[in-house]
Amino acid sequence: MASVIMNKRLENYKKILNKNYYKVIIFFILILFIQPIFGWELKKDKNGVKVFTRTIEGSNFKEFKSIGLHSGSLGSIISVLQDESNFCNWFPDCKEYRIIKKPSKVESYQYMVVKAPFPVNNRDTIQHSILSQDPVTKSVTIKLNATPEILPKVEGTIRVPKSVGYWKFSPLENNQVEVTFQLHSDPGGSLPEWLANIFVTESPHKALINLIKLASEEKYSSNKLDYILEK
Repeated sequence: MASVIMNKRLENYKKILNKNYYKVIIFFILILFIQPIFGWELKKDKNGVKVFTRTIEGSNFKEFKSIGLHSGSLGSIISVLQDESNFCNWFPDCKEYRIIKKPSKVESYQYMVVKAPFPVNNRDTIQHSILSQDPVTKSVTIKLNATPEILPKVEGTIRVPKSVGYWKFSPLENNQVEVTFQLHSDPGGSLPEWLANIFVTESPHKALINLIKLASEEKYSSNKLDYILEK
Protein backbone atom coordinates (compact mmCIF):
# COMPACT_ATOMS: atom_id res chain seq x y z
CA MET A 1 0.00 0.00 0.00
CA ALA A 2 2.83 2.40 0.92
CA SER A 3 4.61 1.68 -2.37
CA VAL A 4 1.46 2.48 -4.36
CA ILE A 5 1.10 5.85 -2.61
CA MET A 6 4.78 6.59 -3.19
CA ASN A 7 4.48 5.77 -6.89
CA LYS A 8 1.48 8.10 -7.25
CA ARG A 9 3.41 10.89 -5.55
CA LEU A 10 6.35 10.37 -7.89
CA GLU A 11 4.06 10.50 -10.90
CA ASN A 12 2.55 13.77 -9.65
CA TYR A 13 6.03 15.27 -9.15
CA LYS A 14 6.98 14.28 -12.69
CA LYS A 15 3.85 15.95 -14.09
CA ILE A 16 4.63 19.14 -12.16
CA LEU A 17 8.25 19.13 -13.35
CA ASN A 18 7.18 18.55 -16.95
CA LYS A 19 4.72 21.46 -16.79
CA ASN A 20 7.34 23.81 -15.28
CA TYR A 21 9.92 22.66 -17.82
CA TYR A 22 7.71 23.67 -20.73
CA LYS A 23 6.86 26.95 -19.02
CA VAL A 24 10.56 27.76 -18.69
CA ILE A 25 11.15 26.89 -22.35
CA ILE A 26 8.24 29.11 -23.46
CA PHE A 27 9.52 31.93 -21.23
CA PHE A 28 12.97 31.91 -22.85
CA ILE A 29 11.48 31.71 -26.36
CA LEU A 30 9.40 34.81 -25.61
CA ILE A 31 12.51 36.65 -24.38
CA LEU A 32 14.34 35.83 -27.61
CA PHE A 33 11.52 37.29 -29.69
CA ILE A 34 10.77 40.32 -27.50
CA GLN A 35 14.37 41.46 -26.96
CA PRO A 36 15.00 42.52 -30.60
CA ILE A 37 11.74 44.47 -30.59
CA PHE A 38 12.40 46.50 -27.46
CA GLY A 39 16.22 46.45 -27.41
CA TRP A 40 18.53 49.16 -28.73
CA GLU A 41 19.15 49.10 -32.47
CA LEU A 42 22.14 50.87 -34.05
CA LYS A 43 20.85 53.36 -36.62
CA LYS A 44 23.90 55.45 -37.40
CA ASP A 45 27.63 55.19 -36.81
CA LYS A 46 29.55 58.03 -38.40
CA ASN A 47 32.31 60.51 -37.47
CA GLY A 48 32.79 58.96 -34.04
CA VAL A 49 29.14 59.25 -32.97
CA LYS A 50 26.72 56.34 -32.71
CA VAL A 51 22.93 56.67 -32.58
CA PHE A 52 20.68 53.91 -31.26
CA THR A 53 16.88 53.78 -31.18
CA ARG A 54 14.38 51.51 -29.48
CA THR A 55 10.64 51.02 -29.36
CA ILE A 56 8.81 52.20 -26.26
CA GLU A 57 5.72 50.23 -25.33
CA GLY A 58 2.57 52.32 -25.70
CA SER A 59 4.27 55.01 -27.79
CA ASN A 60 4.30 55.63 -31.55
CA PHE A 61 7.65 57.38 -31.26
CA LYS A 62 11.04 55.78 -30.63
CA GLU A 63 13.55 56.66 -27.96
CA PHE A 64 17.07 57.56 -29.08
CA LYS A 65 20.50 57.36 -27.50
CA SER A 66 23.57 58.98 -29.08
CA ILE A 67 27.09 58.34 -27.81
CA GLY A 68 30.34 60.12 -28.63
CA LEU A 69 33.78 60.84 -27.20
CA HIS A 70 35.16 64.24 -26.15
CA SER A 71 38.86 64.88 -25.64
CA GLY A 72 38.90 67.42 -22.84
CA SER A 73 37.53 68.23 -19.41
CA LEU A 74 34.02 67.92 -18.03
CA GLY A 75 33.89 71.68 -17.57
CA SER A 76 34.66 72.41 -21.21
CA ILE A 77 31.82 70.38 -22.70
CA ILE A 78 29.24 71.17 -20.02
CA SER A 79 30.01 74.86 -20.53
CA VAL A 80 28.87 74.57 -24.15
CA LEU A 81 25.64 72.88 -23.15
CA GLN A 82 24.86 75.59 -20.62
CA ASP A 83 25.78 78.56 -22.79
CA GLU A 84 22.34 80.04 -23.42
CA SER A 85 23.46 82.57 -26.05
CA ASN A 86 25.13 79.94 -28.26
CA PHE A 87 22.69 77.04 -27.95
CA CYS A 88 20.88 77.53 -31.26
CA ASN A 89 24.20 77.72 -33.11
CA TRP A 90 24.92 74.03 -32.50
CA PHE A 91 21.65 72.29 -31.64
CA PRO A 92 19.93 71.13 -34.87
CA ASP A 93 16.79 72.99 -36.00
CA CYS A 94 16.82 75.27 -32.95
CA LYS A 95 14.90 78.44 -33.73
CA GLU A 96 14.74 79.93 -30.23
CA TYR A 97 16.25 79.03 -26.89
CA ARG A 98 16.20 80.77 -23.54
CA ILE A 99 16.38 79.99 -19.86
CA ILE A 100 13.13 81.05 -18.26
CA LYS A 101 13.96 80.16 -14.66
CA LYS A 102 17.14 79.13 -12.81
CA PRO A 103 16.58 78.23 -9.15
CA SER A 104 20.25 77.28 -8.72
CA LYS A 105 23.49 76.57 -10.61
CA VAL A 106 22.43 72.97 -11.12
CA GLU A 107 18.73 73.45 -11.88
CA SER A 108 16.97 75.37 -14.64
CA TYR A 109 13.92 75.56 -16.90
CA GLN A 110 14.57 76.10 -20.61
CA TYR A 111 12.23 77.09 -23.42
CA MET A 112 13.11 75.98 -26.96
CA VAL A 113 11.42 76.20 -30.35
CA VAL A 114 12.35 73.54 -32.91
CA LYS A 115 11.87 74.35 -36.60
CA ALA A 116 9.85 71.92 -38.71
CA PRO A 117 9.59 71.88 -42.53
CA PHE A 118 6.41 73.28 -44.10
CA PRO A 119 3.57 72.39 -43.72
CA VAL A 120 4.39 70.82 -40.35
CA ASN A 121 4.03 73.14 -37.34
CA ASN A 122 7.06 74.09 -35.29
CA ARG A 123 7.34 72.46 -31.87
CA ASP A 124 8.19 74.17 -28.63
CA THR A 125 9.27 72.49 -25.44
CA ILE A 126 9.90 73.49 -21.86
CA GLN A 127 12.48 71.32 -20.15
CA HIS A 128 13.24 71.10 -16.46
CA SER A 129 16.87 70.07 -16.00
CA ILE A 130 18.70 68.99 -12.86
CA LEU A 131 22.45 68.35 -12.77
CA SER A 132 24.07 65.86 -10.41
CA GLN A 133 27.52 64.32 -10.11
CA ASP A 134 28.58 60.92 -8.84
CA PRO A 135 31.16 61.57 -6.08
CA VAL A 136 33.07 58.38 -6.92
CA THR A 137 33.10 58.13 -10.73
CA LYS A 138 32.75 61.92 -11.23
CA SER A 139 30.16 61.22 -13.95
CA VAL A 140 27.77 64.13 -14.48
CA THR A 141 24.12 63.52 -15.32
CA ILE A 142 21.67 66.21 -16.40
CA LYS A 143 18.14 64.84 -16.17
CA LEU A 144 15.54 66.31 -18.52
CA ASN A 145 11.77 66.35 -18.02
CA ALA A 146 9.14 68.26 -19.96
CA THR A 147 7.05 70.78 -17.98
CA PRO A 148 4.63 72.00 -20.67
CA GLU A 149 2.38 73.89 -18.28
CA ILE A 150 5.01 76.44 -17.20
CA LEU A 151 4.20 78.91 -20.03
CA PRO A 152 1.06 79.61 -22.08
CA LYS A 153 0.91 77.91 -25.48
CA VAL A 154 2.01 79.88 -28.53
CA GLU A 155 -0.41 80.13 -31.45
CA GLY A 156 0.78 78.22 -34.51
CA THR A 157 3.30 76.21 -32.50
CA ILE A 158 2.62 72.78 -31.00
CA ARG A 159 3.73 72.26 -27.42
CA VAL A 160 5.61 69.00 -26.72
CA PRO A 161 3.46 67.32 -24.03
CA LYS A 162 5.91 64.64 -22.88
CA SER A 163 9.68 64.34 -22.92
CA VAL A 164 12.09 62.56 -20.61
CA GLY A 165 15.80 61.86 -20.92
CA TYR A 166 19.26 62.94 -19.90
CA TRP A 167 22.73 64.06 -20.83
CA LYS A 168 25.54 62.05 -19.25
CA PHE A 169 29.24 62.91 -19.20
CA SER A 170 31.47 60.06 -18.00
CA PRO A 171 35.19 60.83 -17.54
CA LEU A 172 37.58 58.18 -18.88
CA GLU A 173 41.34 57.80 -18.94
CA ASN A 174 43.64 60.17 -20.88
CA ASN A 175 41.44 63.24 -20.36
CA GLN A 176 38.53 61.85 -22.37
CA VAL A 177 34.81 62.05 -21.66
CA GLU A 178 32.11 59.73 -22.98
CA VAL A 179 29.05 61.81 -23.88
CA THR A 180 25.56 60.27 -23.92
CA PHE A 181 22.37 62.01 -24.99
CA GLN A 182 19.21 59.94 -24.47
CA LEU A 183 15.62 61.13 -24.95
CA HIS A 184 12.10 59.92 -25.55
CA SER A 185 9.50 62.49 -26.58
CA ASP A 186 5.93 62.75 -27.71
CA PRO A 187 6.06 65.67 -30.19
CA GLY A 188 2.31 66.25 -29.98
CA GLY A 189 -0.08 66.64 -32.90
CA SER A 190 0.50 64.63 -36.07
CA LEU A 191 3.99 64.06 -37.40
CA PRO A 192 4.97 62.29 -40.66
CA GLU A 193 6.99 59.11 -40.12
CA TRP A 194 9.92 60.38 -42.20
CA LEU A 195 10.18 63.51 -40.07
CA ALA A 196 9.94 61.54 -36.84
CA ASN A 197 12.86 59.41 -38.03
CA ILE A 198 14.95 62.54 -38.60
CA PHE A 199 14.26 63.72 -35.07
CA VAL A 200 15.41 60.43 -33.51
CA THR A 201 18.38 59.71 -35.79
CA GLU A 202 19.81 62.71 -37.63
CA SER A 203 19.22 65.39 -34.99
CA PRO A 204 20.90 63.61 -32.04
CA HIS A 205 23.82 62.66 -34.31
CA LYS A 206 24.38 66.25 -35.41
CA ALA A 207 23.86 67.56 -31.88
CA LEU A 208 26.66 65.42 -30.45
CA ILE A 209 29.09 66.16 -33.28
CA ASN A 210 28.49 69.92 -32.95
CA LEU A 211 28.69 69.86 -29.15
CA ILE A 212 31.97 67.95 -29.08
CA LYS A 213 33.48 70.16 -31.77
CA LEU A 214 32.58 73.38 -29.93
CA ALA A 215 33.92 72.09 -26.61
CA SER A 216 37.39 71.85 -28.18
CA GLU A 217 37.43 75.48 -29.25
CA GLU A 218 39.40 78.07 -27.29
CA LYS A 219 36.26 79.73 -25.90
CA TYR A 220 35.36 76.57 -23.95
CA SER A 221 38.38 74.23 -23.87
CA SER A 222 39.90 75.64 -20.67
CA ASN A 223 36.64 76.31 -18.84
CA LYS A 224 36.20 75.15 -15.26
CA LEU A 225 32.90 75.10 -13.36
CA ASP A 226 32.92 75.51 -9.59
CA TYR A 227 30.10 72.99 -9.17
CA ILE A 228 31.83 70.27 -11.24
CA LEU A 229 34.65 68.12 -9.86
CA GLU A 230 37.15 67.03 -12.48
CA LYS A 231 38.51 63.50 -12.36
